[in-house]
Amino acid sequence: MKNLKSYFSNLPGWRANRKIIVFESDDWGSIRMPSLKSFEELEKAGLNLRTEDAERYNLNDSLATKEDLKKLFEVITSVKDKSGNYAVFTPVAIVANPDFKKIKEADFKEYFYEPFTETLKRSHGCEKSF
Repeated sequence: MKNLKSYFSNLPGWRANRKIIVFESDDWGSIRMPSLKSFEELEKAGLNLRTEDAERYNLNDSLATKEDLKKLFEVITSVKDKSGNYAVFTPVAIVANPDFKKIKEADFKEYFYEPFTETLKRSHGCEKSF
């Protein structure tokens, strides 16, 4: 009975007596679209990358470079709350990307993956971004 009472009392969710702004950002580390050049080459090959919601992801999702992160942290540390605290940023990261080389070597009949940290090591500008 105690567990049931606790369950129902938590249904409305967590509450605070102060105003909080939350910025959620997911899929950090995903190698969705490595570059504008890749996007253009795929379009030239006949792939439709501009369908409904796909376009915004295909045009904007790429690995964060060291410079990207530097600029993000400059923005985050440019303001503080009334208690002198900086914003807290927690990226929601993926853990692996497709290993395209191995997939191709297996004639696209098997799936292989690599830790996203390995993807970063091979990606220009991202080598030291983790």
